Amino acid sequence: MPRCGKRWHVLDPSSLQCRYGVTDDGTRRRSSRLRVFSRSHRERRIVAMRATCPCCGKEREFMYRGPIYCREDIPHVCPWCIHSGEAQRTWDASFNDAHSIPKNVPKQTIDTVCNRTPGFESWQTNQWLFSETDAMVFVGEIDGAILLAEADDAKISACRKALDEWHFPDDFDFAEVTRGGQPAVYLFRDRQSGEYSAYADMT
Repeated sequence: MPRCGKRWHVLDPSSLQCRYGVTDDGTRRRSSRLRVFSRSHRERRIVAMRATCPCCGKEREFMYRGPIYCREDIPHVCPWCIHSGEAQRTWDASFNDAHSIPKNVPKQTIDTVCNRTPGFESWQTNQWLFSETDAMVFVGEIDGAILLAEADDAKISACRKALDEWHFPDDFDFAEVTRGGQPAVYLFRDRQSGEYSAYADMT
């Protein structure tokens, strides 16, 4: 199906907290934060913009502008409609693809990732990674220079392994990996073990 929207990452309104304070109807409040999106996603990519959600018809102050797998051309949708599943029901839309899912991952988890968690755009179809029993946490698209400066061996090892699958040489300069560039590397973390996995993508 065609992909609608621009390059953004995504979330789910139940436990991930954005920095803005809003109520369930999308208006601001003084207290703390908009609770949006599942533990599977750590990126905060909800855009602060006042617009009418094309799904629920409500005026909101926050919108998701990112990849949506659907037949319609959808410029944006509010995060509440993603989290509730209303966007999926309205447009038969999904936000992530899942491949090679271990048999012990619950169907509800797969449904949440594919249909109720905002996705990330890659050069080809995105791939959400799973442990043997659960969805992994999407850490983000990697900037090689920043990751080398952090000197986190576990993250670097996972990313280099992902590049190995594309037969990049051992002496490939990891600093050449940039967000939005080619190759792109997407990092995930197992929420139980804390171990990292990644995959690389390019045209």
